[in-house]
Amino acid sequence: MSALLVAGIVLLKNAPEIVARTQRLYWARRCAAHITPPGTVLIETDPAKAAQLIANNRDYVADGTQMSSFRGMGPPTTAVAGSVAVYWPREFRQFARAMPPPPFVFLPTKAVAFMGERISPSGHRRLVVIPVAAIYSDELEFDADIERLCIVANADLSNAGTAVWSKEQNLMRMGFVHPMNLLLKPGVADPADASHITIDFDGSVDWSPIKGTLDVYLRDDDSIDVQWRRP
Repeated sequence: MSALLVAGIVLLKNAPEIVARTQRLYWARRCAAHITPPGTVLIETDPAKAAQLIANNRDYVADGTQMSSFRGMGPPTTAVAGSVAVYWPREFRQFARAMPPPPFVFLPTKAVAFMGERISPSGHRRLVVIPVAAIYSDELEFDADIERLCIVANADLSNAGTAVWSKEQNLMRMGFVHPMNLLLKPGVADPADASHITIDFDGSVDWSPIKGTLDVYLRDDDSIDVQWRRP
């Protein structure tokens, strides 16, 4: 009876942490298993379509309200409801409440272009999130800010139920010059290479139309290597 009483006290004392770890584990695995449906619109600027997406699809939020998804990240920002809808999956919002990401996630034009598990060449299982879908030269310094956006986290939370958001990553360095306007399409996990993601994009650079593909690779040191190629 004494042993049961001690065990009960210990369990009660640690209940909040046990619940928090359980939530982190559950939502991390949901994020790792996430697959963005083909043809998903990452950023919807038509007000009527945006309002419909926000009202009927729980994976969309109004652009400018992403920060309100996260615990401990300051007061919610404001946005005109339905003005612009961005793809910000429910699983990511729930996981981020339990494991708030670093502030560099909150830069202009945020929509999750890819979220899912990738495996490095030596077998490290990681949750990879690319929370950006549009790149405008008047909002982001290409070589200074875009490199910081990619998130790599321990997807299976095997380290005592914790996750560590990665150091700032080099998301893209394509050597483009301004002005620039790029729109990313949903990323696709490569079934033949567990470390590889492909993301098609189109837009304009120096007022000339451009199309291409980003090849994103998860490395063993939890860094992200991004290469770009024309179609």
